[in-house]
Amino acid sequence: MNKKNKISIRSVLIIIFLMIIFYSLISIYSGIDDISENFKSMNFLYVMPIIVVVLTSILFRSWIQKLLLEQIEVKLPLKDNFLLFLSGLALIISPGGTGQVIKSYFLKEKYNISISKSIPVILFERYYDLISVTALVIISVCIIFSLEALVVSMLALIIIFIVSIALRKESLFIKFLSLQKKIMFMKQLEINEKELYLSIKLLNNHSLVCKIAVLTILVTFWDGIAIYMGFLSFGMDIGYFEATQFYYTSLILGVMSLIPGGMGVLEGGFTILSSKYLEMALAVSIIIFIRLTTIWFTTFLGMIVAFRTLFRHKISF
Repeated sequence: MNKKNKISIRSVLIIIFLMIIFYSLISIYSGIDDISENFKSMNFLYVMPIIVVVLTSILFRSWIQKLLLEQIEVKLPLKDNFLLFLSGLALIISPGGTGQVIKSYFLKEKYNISISKSIPVILFERYYDLISVTALVIISVCIIFSLEALVVSMLALIIIFIVSIALRKESLFIKFLSLQKKIMFMKQLEINEKELYLSIKLLNNHSLVCKIAVLTILVTFWDGIAIYMGFLSFGMDIGYFEATQFYYTSLILGVMSLIPGGMGVLEGGFTILSSKYLEMALAVSIIIFIRLTTIWFTTFLGMIVAFRTLFRHKISF
């Protein structure tokens, strides 16, 4: 294993270590005895259905990835496409999920597809994720009004608008990419601007944009079932839209913070937003459980696939 791989793996392990420390600290602050009692009394029968929802979501999102790759004339066997998507999940905890650019390195090493050609797919995936989460928050606000959720969703819409313009103007996109390259795992990029923008033009196909946006919103709605069941696990039935509003609003705040995994911001936002229904210890218990069975479960799953690929093919990034 070369030095670059060691640094990359070490960075991920540091984030995981910080996650353990962080969850330990908020448990102590919120009342570790109360949190312990909450977990002892929770209904563990919901764990398996949550995992099924998460795995199904991974399957659907890998299909969306395949549609985007085919739009730039990259056709992978179903198995390879699925494994590629899984490998990207190893770095989903990076700021804004941009660490998923690791998928471009895998495509380069295994299929000789240039990073410039494939990286727009990863960036578009994150773009559609923000659109879908924002859409779900707006829908939830229409059903159950929340000023906080409305403000956060409006801020997200501004970001979406700015990114939409950047994706259609070459000069703006290059400036945007130069900022992204300051983030971990993107510093080593060798970009052919002409090839990169050609992929962007292909991905900006109007029918494709509408199709992927709708599909991503539907998958995000499906993801919300896992969040709702997270509440049910602790005997809290506040309704699907209220539960997802708390989580997705907090998720947007976490993305905006650019902190790896939104750590601290997401949990803090969730605890504050849900305070009218939940005591702090219960809110912390629920968000820890949801995070462990969704984002952290997929991260560990992705790490297994990504590191296996790194070692097998001796890929450096």
